[in-house]
Amino acid sequence: MAFLPRTISVLPLAAVAALAFASAPACDGSLATVLSSDGGPEASVPDSGDPDGSTPGTDGGTSTCAAHGGLCVGKSPPPAGYRVATAAEGKCETGATCYVPDTAPPTPACTTDQDCNGDSSVSSLMGTCFHGVCICQSPYHVGTNGKCANIKLPDCQSQSGTCRQTPATCLGTEIETTIDPAACGDLVEAVCCTATAACKGAFDGATPVDFACCGKAGGTRPPVCLNGWKTCADGAFAILPGAGCK
Repeated sequence: MAFLPRTISVLPLAAVAALAFASAPACDGSLATVLSSDGGPEASVPDSGDPDGSTPGTDGGTSTCAAHGGLCVGKSPPPAGYRVATAAEGKCETGATCYVPDTAPPTPACTTDQDCNGDSSVSSLMGTCFHGVCICQSPYHVGTNGKCANIKLPDCQSQSGTCRQTPATCLGTEIETTIDPAACGDLVEAVCCTATAACKGAFDGATPVDFACCGKAGGTRPPVCLNGWKTCADGAFAILPGAGCK
């Protein structure tokens, strides 16, 4: 009986190399090729591990966005308070757009302490004006118009905030959004955070002014963002950096 020889299929060397390259992991262990929704390959970008599609820029290669304080964002919308960067302000890898904080000075909420009274029928001062932002006295809080009012503290979701836990700390690009401990629920320790660039801060002309807050118990603490305004809360008052609490 005659035996037929077996046929062995051999892939071309170029195809084998292409297959190995497509499945090879990047240096950080993640695939370098990002697949589009239809299953086809999209632009190859570093995998940041961030599920919202944002990738930090680098000083090398073709990405200089992070070096200018920006964010590289793919298909996801950019955070509030960011704008598209100019070519001089940084760029990202192919397939992502560079966004930088919009630092244009906001319209000040006040120029005098009396401007901070959200209720004109109240003759006593409800807060003080600090470089265009109102620092409200207890029990008043800053409203969406930047004035002081007797209002309930908003929850995290209504301020477009993000509840962070384990650890309950905001990211470096975020600011605590509320002083209400129940803003993210009562069961697990958490903190409500929002993008710092989305919070209207203090300005001296066109120059941003950093400040800290002094509480009744003494010591300084960072300001919070309440209803879109950077302020001191819970009866604290604002000081310039290094001034010290009295």
